[in-house]
Amino acid sequence: MPSKTPEFDKTIANIVGALIPHERTCDECGEWFTLEEGDIEFLKKLRVCPPLQCSQCRSRRRLAMMANILQYYRKDCVAHPGEKAISQMDDATPYKIYDNNF
Repeated sequence: MPSKTPEFDKTIANIVGALIPHERTCDECGEWFTLEEGDIEFLKKLRVCPPLQCSQCRSRRRLAMMANILQYYRKDCVAHPGEKAISQMDDATPYKIYDNNF
């Protein structure tokens, strides 16, 4: 199947094809990290540019999106008045909350 982005494919192939194992500094924390041969093969397979941040900073950035997922609130249950249900929606949201007890 022909590519819908031939210029992008050519550019990525040039960037990743010229990579060799080396050390680079993280743009975020300034620490040194190593880009190894296995990493380069993985980048070639995914057709993506090499990382600018170390693995710890990349993990921190990915996990930061989960911070709101891990917050829970006690809200009034609509199905059982007077009872509380655990929800990921805070009190400012207009959504009704129902518990799982039938």
